[in-house]
Amino acid sequence: MEKHIILGTAGHIDHGKTTLIRSLTGINTDRLPEEQKRGITIELGFAHMSFPGGIELGVVDVPGHERFVHHMVAGVGGMDMVMLVVAADEGIMPQTREHLAICDLLGVHRGLIALTKIDMVDAEWIDLVREDLEEYLRHTWLAGAPIVPVSAVTGVGLDALQRVLHDMAAEIEPRQSAGPFRLPIDRAFSIRGFGTVVTGTVASGGIHRSDPVAMIPGYRECRIRGIQVHNQDTDRVQAGQRAAINLQNVDKDEIRRGMILTRPHTIPETVTIDADCRILASCDKGVRNRSPIRFHSGTSEILGRIVVLDRERIEPKETAPVQFILIEPTAVLPGDRFIIRSYSPVQTIGGGIVLDAEPVRHKRLKPETIRHFEDLRSDVPLHRLRAHLDTAGAHGLSRTDIQRRFPDPSINLDALIDTAITNGIARGVTSPAPRFISETAWTRLADKALEMIDRYHRTHRLRPGISREALKTQIKPVPPPEVLTAILDHMIDSGRLIEEKSVIRTPAFQPALSPDEIDAVARITTRLDEAGFSGMTTKEIQDALGLSGQDMKTLFQYVLDLGTVVRLPGGLIMASHAVNDLHRMLCELFASSGAITVGMFRDAAGVSRKQAVPILEYFDSVGVTRRRGDERILIEK
Repeated sequence: MEKHIILGTAGHIDHGKTTLIRSLTGINTDRLPEEQKRGITIELGFAHMSFPGGIELGVVDVPGHERFVHHMVAGVGGMDMVMLVVAADEGIMPQTREHLAICDLLGVHRGLIALTKIDMVDAEWIDLVREDLEEYLRHTWLAGAPIVPVSAVTGVGLDALQRVLHDMAAEIEPRQSAGPFRLPIDRAFSIRGFGTVVTGTVASGGIHRSDPVAMIPGYRECRIRGIQVHNQDTDRVQAGQRAAINLQNVDKDEIRRGMILTRPHTIPETVTIDADCRILASCDKGVRNRSPIRFHSGTSEILGRIVVLDRERIEPKETAPVQFILIEPTAVLPGDRFIIRSYSPVQTIGGGIVLDAEPVRHKRLKPETIRHFEDLRSDVPLHRLRAHLDTAGAHGLSRTDIQRRFPDPSINLDALIDTAITNGIARGVTSPAPRFISETAWTRLADKALEMIDRYHRTHRLRPGISREALKTQIKPVPPPEVLTAILDHMIDSGRLIEEKSVIRTPAFQPALSPDEIDAVARITTRLDEAGFSGMTTKEIQDALGLSGQDMKTLFQYVLDLGTVVRLPGGLIMASHAVNDLHRMLCELFASSGAITVGMFRDAAGVSRKQAVPILEYFDSVGVTRRRGDERILIEK
């Protein structure tokens, strides 16, 4: 079984990284004419070598010149181990220190030191440089790492270097192939007859040539035409491998460094990121809240600002919760490493770990914000899920949403969600698709619904209750319909609310008429009883009884809710028993005739045509009849 390990170089300009890689692999990683002309590595270069036992070592040669450090950041993100290259004739230099800091911030903590150009100095000098290196590295992540003197010119030390590389690669666990497929794109070019090719190191997951893929940010779906690993065709590529992927349906000009090749709709695009950020000791002034920064993740570099959430300034060597506000989208997942560099002058100032790629905006210096970050950085997945659910509020999270926040394939999402529900942290809503909201959000919504219903009762004291549709518009911000439906159903099942005739009320509420209102309602029903099939308008009732407009509106709605009257099209009002009598009459009329006209119904009911038309339209609306030309037919079963 093959084992794929990525080795990256680090070190100051002109310390011999590229020459050493060429001596080890036979591959010249300076592929650009400008690089070969100037003798420095501007872009990332790639090579590979094989070891016994099926170990394939991909080599990423990164630039050492200060101006090209952002390319170096792009390379380190996919590395499993680092070879720090230090020239024997110069020793530790500025970019050596910066590269070490970047590797540390990005979590690359396995490596060795190649002490190059030993052919240019004597043995005594080599010993002095080695001692200096050991002393300097004693307080870094490379403390105790092997130091191998080597000359790429004479070949001295190359065999020893290869043995050390093999031994270290053999000890490294290969990257997990599970999780979302991600290939941060570091190069894009066209080949005549084949089209567009992108290259990068697979950060997680795997992909088959037949699988659909998409490029983000900007979301562009495309198809894979072919895959190569170390110049060999293959059908599949997985985490830890350097790959060149030939794409269809996309032009090279549509691709830029910083994009990620992934499966469709698996990774979010974001301009806000919650993170823990550590500031380097070399950043003397620290970092103030809202300072402009350059955010590096994967192969992307994006300008933005850093919002420090628990203080006004992060001092050197300190770590603090922050939120990055970027000027354009990027694509990251929790657990990803990043680097930040100052806007001007450009230098590496810190880095850290992404905690949430889809956060809400936070209130600075608030205890709830600090607690939220404590949960986000917890080693307990349940605590992190609670934090994500709390910020999701009433909208909750789908299973896909949760999966994006827990990309670690070792976490059993279904078991995690079940535990959250069992422990009273989350509630599940199953329609139309499973969705989960925090217990806090559930309780807050239930209390809000109860408050709105109580307020409705006070404002509309003669209404039997409020409809679900009306209630949904009362709660702000408006929750998803399925969430509110689930909460109302639960409150009704538990007896906290009562639903009758499609309206909801509290158990203690009943419409209560005053003595004057009881008398007015009696007079309204009496008037409508006297009107019979002719009915009345609300204006006619109001004038006949001497009621005010507001009283008439309130009382009419009461009798309408009570079911004692019916509102017909055109504003005609009729007693319910009269409508029932007309219904029976209509059925008898149809029994003797297959279809009826307005005139036939008018004569049978003894009403005018002006009254017959709205009555028939009412029966159309409730599904008793249907109009067919100038006639009506009975459709009621």
